[in-house]
Amino acid sequence: MAPVEKDPEVFRTDAGTAIRKAVIRRMNAPGNDARHSIE
Repeated sequence: MAPVEKDPEVFRTDAGTAIRKAVIRRMNAPGNDARHSIE
């Protein structure tokens, strides 16, 4: 927790990256499921 308090900018970047990855996964998941169902 200390590094987070010392480098808030790094923590914010990591959090933003994690959120972006989660959003991408959610957007890709339905498309992948649809492709599998079609095949």
